[in-house]
Amino acid sequence: METLEFPTIADTPLHVEQPTGELVIIKTGVAELDPTAAHLAALQHRLKGIAYPALNTGAGMQAALDDRRTLIDLRVGLGKLVEQANKKDRADTKARCDKREAGAETLTREIKALELPIDEQIKAEEHRKAEAKRIKDEAEAARKAQHVAGIAKIAGYVAQAAGKSSDKLAAGIAFVETIHTHPDAFEEFSEEATQTKARTLLSLRHLHAAALRDEEDARQREEQRVENARVAAALAEQARELAELRADIERKRAELEAARKVAEAQAARVVQVAAPAGYIEPQTVLTTTAKPITQDAQERGSLPAAAGA
Repeated sequence: METLEFPTIADTPLHVEQPTGELVIIKTGVAELDPTAAHLAALQHRLKGIAYPALNTGAGMQAALDDRRTLIDLRVGLGKLVEQANKKDRADTKARCDKREAGAETLTREIKALELPIDEQIKAEEHRKAEAKRIKDEAEAARKAQHVAGIAKIAGYVAQAAGKSSDKLAAGIAFVETIHTHPDAFEEFSEEATQTKARTLLSLRHLHAAALRDEEDARQREEQRVENARVAAALAEQARELAELRADIERKRAELEAARKVAEAQAARVVQVAAPAGYIEPQTVLTTTAKPITQDAQERGSLPAAAGA
């Protein structure tokens, strides 16, 4: 490694000398810092108060970045130079080292004075670009989210259709059929939206067909229930009429039995009365006496002809 040879440090105060030319060179009183001071003077002459109006372009930003890098390299190189010089010149007195470091600090301040405005402009443009990118990214995310939500809404119609009547399902199918899934509506999500719409319509049509079957089954069951109720009512009415008829027959049978007993009693009395004059067969008396009774009952309609016979 090459060894740097440092000249003797002049014991003069730090000051900024205004030369007769355009450059203002800082005199540090340290000979090894003079190249850096000369370089800094050239940069000050070119960069002091500079503005970069075209930072939003690639070339403008690159120019600012190059100038900032030049100043950073000069500042970092100055620090390394002082560090190496102090290590090499260990025999120097502390005053000499302090003078070298003070000169480097002066140059560093001047370098930073040039570097900071450039750095602020670069950072401001970077912030502007980052903010513009954030806004653009948020808008893009919102756009995509809107399309995703639209597709999810189309798919969600199937869940909403559960348990609906065939009429409402038919109306839902007609509505979904009107949804536009062309690229002008869903952009790059158009194909996914179209496929989702097709699946949704297929499911809705299956639900509609099932609802029609269920409703037809329910209608038939209701008709059968009504018919069963009608038949049951008719059978109940027939049973009631039969019960009334049986009761009427029993009543007439009882009347007939009572009439028979009355006839027998009358026949017995006739036999008792007629016995002294001559014997009369009881059967003859019973038949002769009962006949008018049964004929009378038939004529009144209270006894069927078969019963009378």
